[in-house]
Amino acid sequence: MNFGETLKAYVGKLTDSLRVGAVFGEPIEKYGKTIIPVVSYGFGFGLGGAFAGGDNETEEPPQSGGAGGGGGAEPLGVFEITETTTRFIPVIRLRQVLVAATIIFVHLNFYRIVKTLKKPRKKPRK
Repeated sequence: MNFGETLKAYVGKLTDSLRVGAVFGEPIEKYGKTIIPVVSYGFGFGLGGAFAGGDNETEEPPQSGGAGGGGGAEPLGVFEITETTTRFIPVIRLRQVLVAATIIFVHLNFYRIVKTLKKPRKKPRK
């Protein structure tokens, strides 16, 4: 497979994955509700190639190349649709909540922490 064919193959796969069904899952109907899962996904790829000069004009120049990529998906939540309402229920990301709580705690207690660290320590009595 030459460089042009490799590029076409990757772009074709990328085009196939860019569709609404990749972000919104299949609707699930239960107990008078319709649930539609929502996902955030992302990916990236890179490729490169090189052509070297041939020994003569009739010889095809040697080609080399490489490609790589990666991706990931993260659940965002679900849409819950009933006869009377539609609402979005987000997924709670525990790690983000804990990081935010830690930052707020340190911010609110910064001066206490600094004051405690600057206090000279008393020598123990003998």
